[in-house]
Amino acid sequence: STRGRIDDLGDMDVFAAKETIDAQGMVALPGLIGLVDPAVAQKILAGEGAENYLRQGYSTLILPHSLRAEKTLRETIAGLRQRDLPLNLGFVVSLSELAAFPVAEQATFLGDALFDGALAVVRNDTVAEQLHPLTHRIVSWLNRRQIIENEFLANKSWPELFAEKIFHSTHRRAEAFGLHERGQIRIGDFADLVFYRCSSTNKLECEQTPELMLVNGRIAFSAGAQPVSLGGGTVLVR
Repeated sequence: STRGRIDDLGDMDVFAAKETIDAQGMVALPGLIGLVDPAVAQKILAGEGAENYLRQGYSTLILPHSLRAEKTLRETIAGLRQRDLPLNLGFVVSLSELAAFPVAEQATFLGDALFDGALAVVRNDTVAEQLHPLTHRIVSWLNRRQIIENEFLANKSWPELFAEKIFHSTHRRAEAFGLHERGQIRIGDFADLVFYRCSSTNKLECEQTPELMLVNGRIAFSAGAQPVSLGGGTVLVR
């Protein structure tokens, strides 16, 4: 890959590369995308716990941004961009939290968070009557999707999803968060890839821990070794 993207698929013999990875006998899959809870989000922001998710095949974590946080989302993102990130990070805001604000202030808080780069809004139908009438229009005007609370959680690895006959998890999740160049293995998309050794490729019976993990084309995790690159990730904004 170049610039962190997939250049081509198929026979690579005609290409020259600085590094070649022998993935013979492995299955290549898109890196998983998942939403974490506020407690986990705080650990990730503090630089803890990311490798646990790499070991589960996650290349992108979506963090809830608290509208009551001391820092605005813009400030949080600016700070993250000064750090080496082992995986990609994005943010969502919750309508449940927004409903606790005075109605006259809700549009401002929501609009600021979305303008700052939040990828989507977490919906909760039980608070609909507590929201300003413009809330859903603002979400639509700024071209954001609304996802259901507890949807797309980062709680299962690829082998666990396969066991449940779920094979298209990353594509649906990427679409929900507006990440149109991630979640699939396509020429031109970002190279967020996870490689598994599988006893049966037909039934996708794979080891629980991936053999290798690429985030934006850089090795972020290798089984039995320390992370090779701690700076492959980036902050994803809309």
